[in-house]
Amino acid sequence: MTIAARVLLSALLVFPVPLALAEECLPVFKLDSMQVSDITELQGVAVPAVPAPKNTGYDFGTGRGHRQREEAARPENAGSDLNGVLPERYPLYSPFKAGRIRLTSLIRLTIDAEKGKAEIEFPRVEFEDARAGDRASTFIRAAPEISSPLLSWAAVICSGRRYLGYKGSGLKLPEKSGAYSINETLALGSLKALVGKTHPWLATAPAGKASPELDHLCAADFPERMKDYKIETLPAGLDGFNFKYDPEKNALKITWKAAR
Repeated sequence: MTIAARVLLSALLVFPVPLALAEECLPVFKLDSMQVSDITELQGVAVPAVPAPKNTGYDFGTGRGHRQREEAARPENAGSDLNGVLPERYPLYSPFKAGRIRLTSLIRLTIDAEKGKAEIEFPRVEFEDARAGDRASTFIRAAPEISSPLLSWAAVICSGRRYLGYKGSGLKLPEKSGAYSINETLALGSLKALVGKTHPWLATAPAGKASPELDHLCAADFPERMKDYKIETLPAGLDGFNFKYDPEKNALKITWKAAR
C-alpha cells in the first residue's frame, strides 16, 4: 500500500463520515433491523374495479336478442318479418327443425312417328332421422286443355300437423305437333307458400278453412278430402291419352297415338 493510501485510510478512521452523507453516498443494508411497519407499501398500477354483470338481452343459443324473440312470438306480430327474425310458428326448413330430407323423382318421354310414351316416377321423400308424424302425400290433377291435357302433381311434406313444403311438377302432354312442356318447383321453409301460385288447386280445393301457415295441408283428414286428387283415382284415359298407375314403382305410365 502506498503512503498516500495509508494517510487516507487513517483519516477515515479518525474522522468518520457524517451519517447523512453515508446514507446518501453508500448503500444501506438494514433489512435485518427493520420492522414490517417500517416498509413503505408498494403502489402498483391502478386497476379499475370490475363492474357488476348486466343482462344485455343476448341469447348465446340463437345468436340474437331474446327481446326480439319475445316480440316475434306475440300474436299481433304473426307473419311479420322483424329484422329477419321469424316467429317460431313459421319454422325454417333446417336440420335443427326437421332433419335433412331427400327428394327424388323422374320424368321420361319417348315419342316417335306413330306412338308416344311417357313415364312419371312421382317424388319419393326420405327423412334422414324420421320422427313420428313425418310423412309425404302425393296429389295429382289431370285437366283438359287446348290441344292436350295438363298433368299437375305435388308431394306435400309434413312433420305431424306442421307443413314443411312441397315438391311439385307439371307436364303439358305433347300436342299433335310434338310440342310439350315440363316445369318443376321445390319450395321448403320460408318459400313453402309458393304452392298457392304453382298449384292453386292444391292450396284451395277442398281445403276448408285455410291457415296462413298452410298447416291445413297436413291435417289428418286432408288426404281424405283430396281423394279425387289421388293417383289411384285418375281416369283411364283423357283426350286420347291413356293412363296406367304402377304402385310398385309409384309411377304413372302414359301412352298415346302420335298422329291422333
